[in-house]
Amino acid sequence: MQPETLTLPAGFQSWNEWAQGATLAGLTMVSEDGVTIGAALLAAIGVLNLPTAFWGTYLGIWIGDACLYVLARVLGRPLLRRRWAARFIAPERLKASEH
Repeated sequence: MQPETLTLPAGFQSWNEWAQGATLAGLTMVSEDGVTIGAALLAAIGVLNLPTAFWGTYLGIWIGDACLYVLARVLGRPLLRRRWAARFIAPERLKASEH
């Protein structure tokens, strides 16, 4: 498919690089794999700048994973104090996994 015949939603190919990268980063919260493959394909056919594709997906994945880590650190222990959650993870298994 030629880049001039490609139609992306809302004219994505005409956005500035910062907007494209931020959009890719945000979309990684929905599907990391889909965005990574899509950005690589768009860069391969020349619709998207390769550094924009790389940094947009990289930062989106990194920020998303960091947020999940912080969320688990902040909410993990209080959640495991709940009786219904404690049924799924025994305290000794938690200690073993932390070690």
